[in-house]
Amino acid sequence: MAADLERALDAAAACDLFVAAGTSLVVGPVNQMFPIAREAGARTAIVTASETPYDAAADVRIAAPVEQVLPAVRDLLR
Repeated sequence: MAADLERALDAAAACDLFVAAGTSLVVGPVNQMFPIAREAGARTAIVTASETPYDAAADVRIAAPVEQVLPAVRDLLR
């Protein structure tokens, strides 16, 4: 498990785009990944109905249920 977490944190630090979908970004370890990605220069998007501590820092914030947003995005990309 520790190796998986380390890979996930490394991936957050190396990504170009970090999308947090369906999470409040309050519970770890995902709440550690957003600032890591942001500080490393990634563009960031948050898709969730609830507020998060990182809403103001996100490049894109979609305040809607993820189960509605992601199918719509999928349809747009087809």
